[in-house]
Amino acid sequence: MTLSRDVLFDKIYACWLGKNIGGTLGAPVEGVKEPMQLTWYPKTYETGAVENDDLDLQLCNLQAAERYGTRLSSTHLARGFLEHVFFPYDEYGYALTALRSGLTPPFSGCYDNPFIDCMGSPIRSELWACIAPGNPGLAAYLAYQDAVVDHAGGEGMYGEIFQAALQSLAFICDDKVQLIKQALEYIPSSSRTYRAVADTLRWHQEGKTYTCIRQKILDEHGRDNFTDAPQNIAFTVLGLLSGADFEDGLLKTVNLGYDTDCTVATLGALYGILYGSAYIPQKWSDPIGERIVVSAPIKGLRAPKNLKELTERTMVLQQKFALEDSSLYTLKYPENFDYNYSIETIPTGVPQGEGLTVYIGYPNGASVSPAQPLRIPITLTPPSDGTWIVSARLVCPDGISGDLTGFDSPLLLTGKRSGEITIISKGNIPHQNTLQLIVCRRLADGTLWNEYPIGISVLRAARWKLSGQTHYIDGTKITFDKPMPNGIYLAETTLTLTKELPVRLMFATTAALTVTLDGKEVLSAPQITSVVPAYHRCEKDRVYSSTLSAGTHTLAIRMQSDCPPTIIFAPVDYTATYAEGARYRMLDVEIGI
Repeated sequence: MTLSRDVLFDKIYACWLGKNIGGTLGAPVEGVKEPMQLTWYPKTYETGAVENDDLDLQLCNLQAAERYGTRLSSTHLARGFLEHVFFPYDEYGYALTALRSGLTPPFSGCYDNPFIDCMGSPIRSELWACIAPGNPGLAAYLAYQDAVVDHAGGEGMYGEIFQAALQSLAFICDDKVQLIKQALEYIPSSSRTYRAVADTLRWHQEGKTYTCIRQKILDEHGRDNFTDAPQNIAFTVLGLLSGADFEDGLLKTVNLGYDTDCTVATLGALYGILYGSAYIPQKWSDPIGERIVVSAPIKGLRAPKNLKELTERTMVLQQKFALEDSSLYTLKYPENFDYNYSIETIPTGVPQGEGLTVYIGYPNGASVSPAQPLRIPITLTPPSDGTWIVSARLVCPDGISGDLTGFDSPLLLTGKRSGEITIISKGNIPHQNTLQLIVCRRLADGTLWNEYPIGISVLRAARWKLSGQTHYIDGTKITFDKPMPNGIYLAETTLTLTKELPVRLMFATTAALTVTLDGKEVLSAPQITSVVPAYHRCEKDRVYSSTLSAGTHTLAIRMQSDCPPTIIFAPVDYTATYAEGARYRMLDVEIGI
């Protein structure tokens, strides 16, 4: 099916308009878990549409796509994320911490991130569908490149891929059941997102009521965190299947509750793609208008002024990608769904398959300690249409020694070749350390042709005493592995600051806890059933805020639990900096040096 330029323009325009309408309808009630009875916008705004990360992040991706064109990759999208996004929320905060530490996709999207199953990436699907209308394979590929920046291997990743494929197909098919079934082919049947969507479709076909299906989604696929992706994507699907028209579908979806700005914005965009702007009632579009509103924590973007400009820029990208061979953009999930690696290509910037691809593995985390070497597997893969003769060497910063095996002499690469870096910490090292893997390309006689440096980031493990035993911790998550007879668990460390800082200390655990700082009790809280370890919204009785002086402070966390507890500890900045942009960022506080 071929769409005329005018029809395609109208569908893309209606997609963005529906996105703004749904986001504005759902934003004021985001997080409400009870069924609602809304019949209109709960709040209207002088700006028309309300600012929403659902669109903000796609504007960031739009600019990256314009900059890098058809060679767009997760590395490029991560650069844009790091340059322009200052959101602290949930998965964004953890992914930005990983990116600022020098880690790259897909590892940046799963390292030390407890929110990879959430909605931060499914809300970014529309751009890829509009770039690839009627080409769900390309849309899914681009969605994957985006999602692994901050949701690698999680349900959020599967959610973005599913929704991008669904919306791409909607340009050429208006059979709702077939759309859902075909889009499900792009995600694993083992994923929670697949099961939640498939069950929702089945329950609808069995004739179960809208309210009954809502409860079954929550009973069988729900999670306490209102941003969990499978339940919210199922709500959008339920709204699509149950809605009689634009208004009825959006109201039914928002009244399901949970992550309403996301679920309703996605459905509004999908309606726009399916039926065009004529399907959107003026009573819903007039209060929104044409203006695009960008959130304050999004910095340095050349944002479109209005929906018309956004549509025009999207169309330019669509035309560029339409000229490409779609077989070059095939979605392939990693073997065994392992995302603990980073990818580099040399020469820098060429896509995989056109240069030498370097896989840098982090199967044991990203941190090194004096107690145990860190082993990082390296795999070199030459381009499919050529061979490389290479050798490699390792350059280490002060305080770290490294041994590279497998590439120490010139090798003729005709296929994959694997080696390993063994890294040892000699003592006190900075939090972030960059090793240089120098890949040397050789001529047929073995002489040097060129050298390509690749940065490999390694972090310093945090030293803790857990019930009296010294442990080195990779990231923020601390887990006790042995039960204590009295049910008392003690975690002790030091915090060292180079200057006086306002610090928000987060202790995300369900166990009852008492916190002592510099010998003074500063926090005491009873046991709870669930916890949200977000920088900005952890439970209030699990957070202590204060201005700490420069120097070293002692910290002790006493927990009481019937079984070995887990706690996520993070020192974050709670001051308003850079126009509210960097609030709640992870601080570079030395832990247990």
